[in-house]
Amino acid sequence: MSSHNLFDLLPRIEVDDLANLDFKHLDTVLDESCFENRISGYTEWICDSDQVLSIGWHWYLDAMAGKIAYRMDGLPYSNMWIMKSSTQAYTEQESLKKLSDIIATWDWEKQIELYTKKNYAHHL
Repeated sequence: MSSHNLFDLLPRIEVDDLANLDFKHLDTVLDESCFENRISGYTEWICDSDQVLSIGWHWYLDAMAGKIAYRMDGLPYSNMWIMKSSTQAYTEQESLKKLSDIIATWDWEKQIELYTKKNYAHHL
């Protein structure tokens, strides 16, 4: 039996290559069970490179200070492991934090807003 965990088997992407990958919005789903407390959901983005790479995360609507904003809820999840170099890996948590930093540079909030308004207008 192998001593590898699932994270060990993920495709490795060097951190410097992350910004060059072209991720596209695949899907966003509202968590309809939480409407009494807050509007939230998750989103999935993919990049069709040599391998299909995927990043997803949970999000919620924040209505603080009278302005509505989409916020990431926790760290993302992904099918890739971010590397410092071709031979040096980040830890699992560091890798997910690097992905979170990359996501912060995207205009993901606008994509989710448009998608949810189109597909869930009756809930919002």
